[in-house]
Amino acid sequence: MLGLFVKPAVGAGSGDESDGALLDYLTYALQRYLIEHCNYTEKDAEIKVMQDFEEVEQEAREAGFL
Repeated sequence: MLGLFVKPAVGAGSGDESDGALLDYLTYALQRYLIEHCNYTEKDAEIKVMQDFEEVEQEAREAGFL
């Protein structure tokens, strides 16, 4: 069930709006990385990204996911 993960729309806004959309999209991508490559549940991936955003981002980059 992918109900927790709605792919954010990247709008045509500027400044804070587009920065927020990009952050939302990166958060979504990191959650998908944990689910697809590290066998996390949806809820566990959501929590892990909230708690350790930078660590997960670095791990995903090193794995070539981002």
